[in-house]
Amino acid sequence: MIDSIGPYTIDRELGRGGMGVVYLGRDTRLDRAVAIKALPAHLADDPDRLARFEREARTLASLNHPNVAGIHGVEEHDGARYLVLEFVEGETLAQRLDRGPLPVDEAIEVCAQIAAGVEAAHEAGVVHRDLKPGNIIITPGGDAKVLDFGLAKATEAQSGSSVDQTHTPTMTTPASPHMPTAQGAILGTAPYMSPEQARGRPVDHRTDIWSFGVVLYECLTGASPFMGETATDSIGAILHKEVDLDRLPAATPPNVRRLIERCLARDKRQRLQAIGDARIELRADDRALDAPAPPGRRRFLLTAVSGALVITFAALIASVALRPAPPTLAPMRVSLEPPVDARILFSGDLAGPPVLSPDGLKVAFVAMRSGELRRLWVRDLRDPEPRELMGTDGALFPFWSPDSSEIGFFTTDSMRRFDLVSGTVQRISSADQGRGASWADDGRIVFSPNFRGGLSMVNARGGEATPITAIDDERHTSHRWPFVIPGTDRFLYSAVTSRVGEADNNAIYLASLSGDAEPVRLMASDFSAAFAAGHLLYVRGGVLLASRLDLQTGRVGDDQVVVARDVAADLSTWHGQFSASTTGAIVFNQRAKSSGAADAREGYSWSAEGDRVTAFDASGREITAYAADTPMLSIALSRDGRTLAMAVISGDRFTDLWSHPTAFRTNVDEVDPELVRAAVTAPEPRRLTYHDGAEVSPVWSPDGTEVAFRWDGDGVRPRGIYRKRIGGGAETLIRDNEGRDDHPADWTTDGKYIVVVSDTLIMSDRNDIYAIPLDGGDPIPLVTDPGPDYWPAVSPDGRWLAYTSRAGGRNQVYVIPFAPAWPDGAAGRKWLVSENAGRMPKWSHDGEQLYYISDAANLIELDVDTAGDTFVFSTPRALFQTPYDTGRNYAVTPKIDGLSQFLFMDSDEQPDAPAALLLNWPSLLR
Repeated sequence: MIDSIGPYTIDRELGRGGMGVVYLGRDTRLDRAVAIKALPAHLADDPDRLARFEREARTLASLNHPNVAGIHGVEEHDGARYLVLEFVEGETLAQRLDRGPLPVDEAIEVCAQIAAGVEAAHEAGVVHRDLKPGNIIITPGGDAKVLDFGLAKATEAQSGSSVDQTHTPTMTTPASPHMPTAQGAILGTAPYMSPEQARGRPVDHRTDIWSFGVVLYECLTGASPFMGETATDSIGAILHKEVDLDRLPAATPPNVRRLIERCLARDKRQRLQAIGDARIELRADDRALDAPAPPGRRRFLLTAVSGALVITFAALIASVALRPAPPTLAPMRVSLEPPVDARILFSGDLAGPPVLSPDGLKVAFVAMRSGELRRLWVRDLRDPEPRELMGTDGALFPFWSPDSSEIGFFTTDSMRRFDLVSGTVQRISSADQGRGASWADDGRIVFSPNFRGGLSMVNARGGEATPITAIDDERHTSHRWPFVIPGTDRFLYSAVTSRVGEADNNAIYLASLSGDAEPVRLMASDFSAAFAAGHLLYVRGGVLLASRLDLQTGRVGDDQVVVARDVAADLSTWHGQFSASTTGAIVFNQRAKSSGAADAREGYSWSAEGDRVTAFDASGREITAYAADTPMLSIALSRDGRTLAMAVISGDRFTDLWSHPTAFRTNVDEVDPELVRAAVTAPEPRRLTYHDGAEVSPVWSPDGTEVAFRWDGDGVRPRGIYRKRIGGGAETLIRDNEGRDDHPADWTTDGKYIVVVSDTLIMSDRNDIYAIPLDGGDPIPLVTDPGPDYWPAVSPDGRWLAYTSRAGGRNQVYVIPFAPAWPDGAAGRKWLVSENAGRMPKWSHDGEQLYYISDAANLIELDVDTAGDTFVFSTPRALFQTPYDTGRNYAVTPKIDGLSQFLFMDSDEQPDAPAALLLNWPSLLR
């Protein structure tokens, strides 16, 4: 910290925010305390910030009034610029209102002084635009001073033109009802905005008159008339709610009641036209404008602030309040609502949790409208509605630039960035559905480029990516979810394994961008971590915890502070569903309330918690549901449509196979509406396997007497693909999985072959498809193209193979001849059948249709002709939007009256509120 600036000595730092640092200083010439505000060094070359800094100086210098905190001058030191401001001692009106409403006579006197200060500003051509209790201070002598004209803009008095809208005031959902810009309150000042501000329309001096009316009402009642639980609620009240004047004290003079009504007229043409008239109305009992307050009243004010003297300063509050430390406000938790007509994609492979910008003012998330592709959305917390970012189709796992101006994200084949200012998208690097990224202060990005392997680093403007961490193959299969700690060269990451039974190896590590030291293991954890306020943030047992972390030694303290409860975590991607900023805010997904199975070690719910299987007809109408509240990974339907095989999660990430009758009806018109979404409970489901480990990917034999599945073994029998007869009997090994991670995908209708996908468990860069002869012959290669190929399905006549390929960077559905059915050879023939993109093909039971899932989760149908030597298919047509989730399969029933039904794994319950925002959490550390 500097010692002096010109004739001013520096005592200590008072506070800092996004637009400057404020120091307590002393004028050595006049021996008086001053507040000195400096533009941060890293912003000194920013023309926009510099222009705003200079505008604040001109604005404050133009005002000279006892009810306005003023400016003494501008200084320059070592190329940096400083404002020397009036140092004001006292208590903010917001702090005073936290103790309750003011007596009527005191409220009238205080508000008359406020009106006088704002009147002086308006006469100088200045509109405040952020008038609120937090910007008004009551001195120990009882005088009211209006602070912070940094958000104001000089009006053109001659032309009467409106104020520029590019610097509208910060909207907050307050951490304290009366202190909306104190620490932790980062959402803006919504309860004090005028209707024209809330609608984003031009404003003039009459917007201050509205805000003044709100402040006057709050002084008399102790509460804003438009305070809501969220900023959206407040804006809705501003636009539609009638002010309840019955809450005013009985002693309120009639003229003051009328004044409030006139100040709060929504039509600004009907509103009070001059703030000076408000000052006159409040002094209607013949008190002179400049007369001091009666001695009794001044004694009351002095008594009110004695013992609670607060050192404050007149300085600009920009996006984040300039706030002293330590904070004094309690944490506040508010809900973040989804966009209208859109569904937020929370977890799993589809999206990831919402993420906070470093400045704490914006939240990015992935959402999808019905029938459309998923896209990025951003909620500026100063605005009531989120913004859909066009050009971000297929977005996954967003992350922020350090200056909060850009959002990085993944697609199925690359990592990209969206510029919020220009609205343009740029490609950064190749990535195959990467698993997390973090943007360092120097412009480099640490990211997980794939489902497995180590982390890489690349310049945010593009270029060659280079490895930065290396996998220990004996312990882990993937490094993911990096978190670069702001202001340092250190970053956190998660090291995890997809091998069942080895989850104890999962841990959080601390490494350096320079690579000059070995990564340090911090603690065992299945989930991602973050760092803020000197503490490591991590999820355990549905609780977000904070423990002190020494970045130099990597030592994690023994303290465990509970930050938030009911925090979701996703075991399918190993992501703790939260995001933290350096402003004292955290956003997180709230854990669902359903009673699905949980991880036995730490109580975490899988993303499959609360599942059921829902049957739909071709129009998307729900027919019925099965296996309600059953956490499952995959399903398979017997060929007669009467029995489901399910891979059910049983705890500690073990899975067993169960069978479940479907009560498949022959006439869908007989369905009782009461059965829609109701679980079929009789007869009871039957457990098929009883092993520790994982039995997954069931497929039925064509006669429905056996199920094939992948099993990770029990230490005695090897990992591999097994078959088991329904009703009893031991499992029989079909194919040993040593050195591979193969799983069955289909069983041909002639019973001769099981089709398998090789190495898909951990999603390598290349997956191949084979046919395994059940007579013991050698595997037959079906698809061995470069790139990932998966989800194969053989046509009912056994002549064609449909499958999904991502070799070109985007999922597409292809059809090729099924090699065993073409002894004379059919190599080289291939048909692309999906439009735009698609995955997970399924055949109708009679082979006359082929179905697949689009990127917008629509079920797509094609009519096909499989009889000839050439595959013939129609133009794809969309049937309905499904609850399909990436990686989880679905099933097609036999036809009833020429129509099939479609069974999808569907979530049985959703959280009451998908995401929550926690403000000022560091106060919990004290």
